[in-house]
Amino acid sequence: MEIKLTNLARASLEELLTDYRDFLRSGGLREAMGRARRNYRASPP
Repeated sequence: MEIKLTNLARASLEELLTDYRDFLRSGGLREAMGRARRNYRASPP
């Protein structure tokens, strides 16, 4: 049961991300978190 809920949550997040990117494209905007996310992962804990 837990695995099914995890897969459902993952699918929902992927759909939300797709909708968010479509929204940005429709407004002529770009995704701003890409660089910040990479910098966060590169920083030491």
